[in-house]
Amino acid sequence: MEPIFKTSDTKPTVVEHLFTVTSVNEEKFIFCPIRERAYSVSRKPEEVVRQSWLYTLRDVYGYKWEQISVEVPVIVGSTEAKKAADIVVYTDSKKNTPRIFIEVKRPKRIDGLEQLKVYMNATGCRLGVWSNGSESNVYLLRLEPNSHSENVEWRELRNIPSRTE
Repeated sequence: MEPIFKTSDTKPTVVEHLFTVTSVNEEKFIFCPIRERAYSVSRKPEEVVRQSWLYTLRDVYGYKWEQISVEVPVIVGSTEAKKAADIVVYTDSKKNTPRIFIEVKRPKRIDGLEQLKVYMNATGCRLGVWSNGSESNVYLLRLEPNSHSENVEWRELRNIPSRTE
């Protein structure tokens, strides 16, 4: 999702209805609707990708802000993973059951797919997305082991389901 650009004298302090990048004295900021604070694009370049996905989840897939969290700690075995999950979409606003994990990277980075798989394996979540903001996002479906296979298998999907699918 492409942002709308605007200029202001101050950093944004409220959620914009549309994905917006605000220029303040040559520095660009994005206001996160989940964390309710502004982030500098130059200091956190992956934030553009994250915010694009947040608005896409709401505007294209129909998810509500209340069922989305960012920077979520994930327990792997008995310890917390080194890095938090970038975006977790839950089945509902109670945020008990993760439905989709989304791992974002700054543009042009190509790592992080294994990190996404670790989060999905640790939680049993079946759907995942890896994105660096290009159109070549990776959509994953985690297939549970069965009588024919003892290992988790991965299938690439064309897309993820909307909130009502």
